[in-house]
Amino acid sequence: MPYQIVTPETDEQLARYYQFRWEVLNKPLQLPLGSERDAYDTHSQHRMVVDDRDTILAIGRLFITDSEEALIRHIAVNPDYRKQGLGLIVMRSLEQAALDEGVQRIVLTARDQDSQEFFTQAGYLPDGEPYFYKRNLFQQQMVKRLDERCQFIRHPELCHKLYQEIYKRIPLSEKIGIKLTRYDDQLLETRLSLGGNANVYESMFAGSSYCQALLTAWSLLWLALQELNMDAEIVLIDAQIQHRRPIQGECSAQALLGQIKNMHRSFSSGHSRTRFKIAVALYSGDRLVAEFEGFFLLRRLQCRRPKEVDQGR
Repeated sequence: MPYQIVTPETDEQLARYYQFRWEVLNKPLQLPLGSERDAYDTHSQHRMVVDDRDTILAIGRLFITDSEEALIRHIAVNPDYRKQGLGLIVMRSLEQAALDEGVQRIVLTARDQDSQEFFTQAGYLPDGEPYFYKRNLFQQQMVKRLDERCQFIRHPELCHKLYQEIYKRIPLSEKIGIKLTRYDDQLLETRLSLGGNANVYESMFAGSSYCQALLTAWSLLWLALQELNMDAEIVLIDAQIQHRRPIQGECSAQALLGQIKNMHRSFSSGHSRTRFKIAVALYSGDRLVAEFEGFFLLRRLQCRRPKEVDQGR
């Protein structure tokens, strides 16, 4: 599904943006039209995801309170398009906007258990105890510190498809909260929070870090195939991981793109299959905590040649 991230600026765009905010967030709470706006909107940054028919699929708002802190509010996704990574794409766009302004941390409020689970998957941690607003509305303040490694991803449409593919093939990946945080010309990075993946020793389950590393390697191959416009089955042949020390915080898994730079040549001679070895380094903070190595078989499903081969490269 083609889509793009838009900053609503015209009167028509803003009217549709606020209407969407009210219908998704406020109308279910029986709040009147107009309650979706507040005094901070004029001084905030807004984002919305639209499809190729200009239909709004998701929205969100960023308000920078001072040089160190910003607030994210009004994250809303069309109910028919949830669980497809659109909310996360909005979050990443707003976080990148905050990074560009030098913001060091973002604060937000989860208003129910489902939104708290979503924000946890996006890397936010509870700040204090939950409380109830007007007696019956659940509220949980959550916080995330930003750093320069939180880079917005290239080819967001492919990354959107990647989330769909992973969640469909491996439902566990959504449950444990693996998220894609960087995809550029150098590396692909995923992150996994300790919350929900901690054992009795308050360190990460070995199975969780292994799953993160494996999915990072698989994602690197899948995105490379998509960029080459090539359909191929990715089969894991063998894999091993060496843990150097316990993972006691958020885990970053990084795979260098240089490992797949010659992928188009692997199929140029007409062979229907090839093999790749993908290494993934796992970090907790700045410390290397584990090293993963996976061996994959790529088996072509279509006869058409990749773009680079067709163009004689």
